[in-house]
Amino acid sequence: MGITERRERDRERRKNEIIDAAEIVFFKNEFENSSVEKVAEEAELSKATLYLYFKSKEELYYAVCQRAEGKLYEQVDKAIKKADNTSTKIKAFLDAFVEFQQKHPDHFNALFYLQTHPFNLDPNHELAIENRRRDQKYLNHWIELIEQGKKDGLIRESLNPIHTVLLIWMQLSAFLKIMSVIQPHLEKDLGCSKNKLLEEYYSILFHGINKD
Repeated sequence: MGITERRERDRERRKNEIIDAAEIVFFKNEFENSSVEKVAEEAELSKATLYLYFKSKEELYYAVCQRAEGKLYEQVDKAIKKADNTSTKIKAFLDAFVEFQQKHPDHFNALFYLQTHPFNLDPNHELAIENRRRDQKYLNHWIELIEQGKKDGLIRESLNPIHTVLLIWMQLSAFLKIMSVIQPHLEKDLGCSKNKLLEEYYSILFHGINKD
């Protein structure tokens, strides 16, 4: 391995170590109460050294969310590959999202925060561009599933695929976020379990998009 390759490998390793530290800080303190100084301290680096890799708290947060999306979409890809028809692929997509929230709640919360708060990051920044590229890729996967469902005669032809996908994503994201907060209350006072509510949500969802 040459000097250039070794330097690039070392730089990537240090960058990942900084993201590891950023995860600890953001997950513990949330975005508003975190700072570059706290991340540098967690990473055992000077603030000046950290700035060689990330120029702002926003960049650090996007990097954490990029890692979170990687975990999410890896689960989605594995789930879809095991499904053998359009209906089971849609269900697998939803199940993978639910499983991601259960296995990686901190990463899920980070993504939810990113999607529901304005961020002062240049839209032409490479992290912002990569975020949009990856989101578009999986939005297209969803759209393709809806379109294929129409061709298979399973899904109503009148549905707008983009609107349908966005509504499903927003509904499920909000459901999982709210449920993570109020689940103890629902189970104790109302006898509503998360799994049962999910089953009924799926039933309502498929009844709404399926062709009669």
